[in-house]
Amino acid sequence: MAQLAVLVAGLLFVSHASDAADRSTLPALQGFLSKYLPSGPDAPKSSMNEYDKFITLNINRVKSGHGPDALSNSYLADLENVGASTSGTKALPNDNYLAGLAGTMADDKPDPQSTAQVQAANTVQASYVVTADRAETSMDSKDVDVQKVSVNEETKAVLSAAADTDSSSKQAYGTYAIGVGLLLSLVLVGVGLKNFFCYGAGAYIAGWLGLTLKRRLDRPSRPYDREANSVGREYDAWTREGILEHYWGEHIHLGYYTEQEMKRWPFGYLQTNFVQAKENFTQKMMEWGGIDGMKNVKVLDVGCGIGGTTRYMAKLLPDSQITGITLSPEQAKRATELAKERGVKNVEFRVCDALAMDYADNTFDVVWGCESGEHMPDKEKYVTEMARVLKPGGKMVIATWCQRDNDTQPFTAEEEKSLDFLYSEWTHPFFISIKDYKNLLEGPAAMGNVETDDWWKQTIVSWRHSIWVGVFDPWPVIRAGPRMWWKCFRDGICLERMHRAFDRKLMAYGMIKGTKPLPA
Repeated sequence: MAQLAVLVAGLLFVSHASDAADRSTLPALQGFLSKYLPSGPDAPKSSMNEYDKFITLNINRVKSGHGPDALSNSYLADLENVGASTSGTKALPNDNYLAGLAGTMADDKPDPQSTAQVQAANTVQASYVVTADRAETSMDSKDVDVQKVSVNEETKAVLSAAADTDSSSKQAYGTYAIGVGLLLSLVLVGVGLKNFFCYGAGAYIAGWLGLTLKRRLDRPSRPYDREANSVGREYDAWTREGILEHYWGEHIHLGYYTEQEMKRWPFGYLQTNFVQAKENFTQKMMEWGGIDGMKNVKVLDVGCGIGGTTRYMAKLLPDSQITGITLSPEQAKRATELAKERGVKNVEFRVCDALAMDYADNTFDVVWGCESGEHMPDKEKYVTEMARVLKPGGKMVIATWCQRDNDTQPFTAEEEKSLDFLYSEWTHPFFISIKDYKNLLEGPAAMGNVETDDWWKQTIVSWRHSIWVGVFDPWPVIRAGPRMWWKCFRDGICLERMHRAFDRKLMAYGMIKGTKPLPA
């Protein structure tokens, strides 16, 4: 019991000390935010903390330049006061940041020629909040000169500045926490509890490491960035690594499980072949969408991955032509290789942006989107582009992760925080509800006979099944080395968070279909 008491005390102290510096900066930041933060629909999410709001406010002002005081001298003066009042804690704002903002001023208006400098300054400043925990790539450069940073170098500025800041702050805090832990342990020795020296030191070290790990896991590592093609980049990496294909097979989407499979004795869904469940999903989706049995049609698979679903449809529709598009060159290459290996000839794979397809109007008989809408930054453009290339009388079928309808039950701050993590951990811009998709198909896309369903019950066990297949066969990850260990550990955490989000109805599995009306 005594050892446990020391451990608990250590954890409480580390938690308190880690938040002390943050609390000391809040009054200055709160005063600044109360003066400049927009209200109404432009207000930041309630789940954002003061530091995130501070960064968002500054970046938005630089990008939009709205209002006469967007970057006025009074705004800069208040900004500098925040920096002075928080000196020694968060280093907000740093000298490069203030120099970058001040360098844009000309008669209290932003200088368009200095946009690169301003954006670079903002990203350097943002790094003090985001920190290197979001960076999967280490940077060699440690000196960030705002005057020399271009827009294309923003990421490097974030990583290098973040690496310096995060490293120094963690070293200082780590020394502080461990030092106090050892001091308390010495006090215990002085009162005759000599055996508690190792327990006290161990408790503080373990507590500090545990809380540091948790905070790092709570920060998403792969936020969406359309300009950087973060979706294509991440799928390129997953394809080259081969880990995702090894465990998930050729179908990069969830599986379909019957109620009997989930209740099967003694191990339930674990007795179902994980890859076969994905093929079952494709079959069920084809049947639900009325595609099974079609003849001599042209099908477009939007977001085809490495082509598992595309080839599956090509085999079932041998007299048809199936085309798959993806943002990932590596996926298109791998999909083509697998088609040749499997002897599937009625398929084609291309790198193409689903929001700006180069196909003519009325080209395809079927447009299929399986778990691709999640990555689309413009959901309306996503469905209207698919409708544009669809022939009159053609069928559109979509399967996608959705969030709960916020109109019927508003999100709590905790739910918004959970959604923000799920957006940014796997490079999603945002999710929408099944109802939103239905409205988009019936409205801007002008589709008819629109129907929807929620397949969360049939798919939810896929999240944990994915974790278990890795537990049962860990060797590909083990052989890949420490970087892959960390990446797969993070992915496992996100898989579990996805399961919980679907289980508590924060998320839904949207099935949406419609038919393009014939001309009058």
